[in-house]
Amino acid sequence: MTIYRMKNGGLWIHSCIAVNEQALNAILELGNPEILVIPNGFHRVDCSMWVIFFLFLFFLINKIE
Repeated sequence: MTIYRMKNGGLWIHSCIAVNEQALNAILELGNPEILVIPNGFHRVDCSMWVIFFLFLFFLINKIE
């Protein structure tokens, strides 16, 4: 998982994984997640955790063929 802080202070997260509460708190100290990039089907399994905690995320999802 890669986390990038954008100029507006929001976080852009690529290849999200499920995280525990301690890791989630550390991420929130960096800023508020705004964009979640899900590059393949493997990462779609873990994105549900992010949907539960962050209802207003913008998702970028790669098409599976």
